[in-house]
Amino acid sequence: MAQTCHEWRGLTILSHDPSGELEELIDRMPRELTSLILELANIAKALAPEHARSTYGEPSAGLTPWDIYGRDDAERALAMARRAVDMMNTILKSLGINVTDP
Repeated sequence: MAQTCHEWRGLTILSHDPSGELEELIDRMPRELTSLILELANIAKALAPEHARSTYGEPSAGLTPWDIYGRDDAERALAMARRAVDMMNTILKSLGINVTDP
């Protein structure tokens, strides 16, 4: 996944870790979404640092991603990603934004 740049409601987002931008949105969102947005930010914060390691490994140490991560790591990351998608859909629906599966 490439680094992305988005502008939304006056915020410019350029990162693999959107947790800070999500936290900044809390004051602009309905109060009932606060816990979902915080949980989504926490998932992003947990998974973002692993992006480069899961893509490139640790070349300086001679480690590939397969040396660093195992099945349990993949299952945990996948469960977190699925939870993030569910939360994102809930948040967007609450804001009146319809998202359809591709």
